[in-house]
Amino acid sequence: LRNELGGEINTVKLYLRVEFYPEDVEQGLILNITQQLFFIHVKNEILNENIYCPAGEAVLMAAFAVQAKYGDFDEELRHKDFLLDEQLLPKRVKNMYQLTDEQWVERIKSLYADHPTGLSRAEAEMEYLKIAQDLEMYGTGYYLIQNDKQTELWLGIQATGINIYSYENKLVPKVSFIWSEIKNISFKNTQILIEPMGKDVQSFCFISNDVSMNREILLLCSGNHELYLKRRKPDSLELQVMKLQANELKGERQREKKRYMKEKQRSIELEKRFKEFQTTLEKYQTHLGNGELQENLDKKYKMLNKHNVILYGVINYGFLEVYE
Repeated sequence: LRNELGGEINTVKLYLRVEFYPEDVEQGLILNITQQLFFIHVKNEILNENIYCPAGEAVLMAAFAVQAKYGDFDEELRHKDFLLDEQLLPKRVKNMYQLTDEQWVERIKSLYADHPTGLSRAEAEMEYLKIAQDLEMYGTGYYLIQNDKQTELWLGIQATGINIYSYENKLVPKVSFIWSEIKNISFKNTQILIEPMGKDVQSFCFISNDVSMNREILLLCSGNHELYLKRRKPDSLELQVMKLQANELKGERQREKKRYMKEKQRSIELEKRFKEFQTTLEKYQTHLGNGELQENLDKKYKMLNKHNVILYGVINYGFLEVYE
């Protein structure tokens, strides 16, 4: 590699990209680390505008990306500009509207604040990917080709099949084939031949002058076709074990989340009770001028935090009696 790039280069930075996309992110991304890396890849593709994303979806997805990075929304963050230095939206989206960076951030924060409490990083990433997989350009590899009239077209290869697009529009295909409808794809020199199923169906012949690109097209077609057929067969023993382990881990995370939410709710209730005690105490202090009541309450509140027990109190002739 050093010889190819030049002997004076000491450091090479590599960017790894996804070659094969799952048809359904919820079913196809089994391991947590796979989902995390896939999320990073798709997010970069959208922010770099390799995948077209409308403004509404872009803002919604940005809020889930923020949730995945920072966790639950905190009211203390509402008036802080911690998101201004981050790239949250594609430049094309920001240029479509006359909004300042602060206004974009406020829109994202508003959606971020509406997320349910306890939405984990993995759950936020999955919500992001579920929106992304419905975008028209998601998971499509585009290759420039020509028809027999030398009109330039785009060949789009994806998990479910092949699309042919006009040169001006990569969003809406002119012709589509799912993998089960394709009998064979072959190459001869610069010619690409797509043979659909059925005797009466005409084959499609295209031209690509880049031989190395033709090999890439062939490998991508073969790999996606193989995975397409594999997904429609019973899972292998290895895949069954992986899914079982992933489901067990997911179940454990859900139980941990429930325990966390239960403890958090208990903490909120205890804090609320303490404030009620404190309000009542302040009234009696004003009336009686007895500082010992506050000292007694503080001791019991410290014990409350230490032992995490629920207490209730009774004001009895100017004295606060606290019980477990």
